[in-house]
Amino acid sequence: FSRKAGFTFKPDLYGEPSGGGKALWADCEAPSEKKIMFFRSRRDIISPFVFLEGKDSGRALAKLFRKHSLEAVIYAFEEEFIQKLASSLYRKNTFKCDFSDGRVKVTLNGSDYSSPVYSNMSSAF
Repeated sequence: FSRKAGFTFKPDLYGEPSGGGKALWADCEAPSEKKIMFFRSRRDIISPFVFLEGKDSGRALAKLFRKHSLEAVIYAFEEEFIQKLASSLYRKNTFKCDFSDGRVKVTLNGSDYSSPVYSNMSSAF
């Protein structure tokens, strides 16, 4: 994937651009500083989306992106929330997600999970 698209790194989720638009890039952990520099060099990717554990981690990552004058959309969740979701995954999954009132509610394979959501898109960081 990454070599075909001319990427040095591989995203966790990638959405192809359409109609001359920009691609969606999402990572499920904090990217390295080297990867952040890669994002700066790419004009074909919209602001990267990053999902990670812990409000403090999200705050530190937002600061690192600002240091490099790069916009990113960062969502941080409680650590045990991510661990519970990860342990509930199967080869095939049913998934529903709702963001409202500063919380995320997930139904995964018939079980419900909830966590506060911290984001640099709000005043949480």
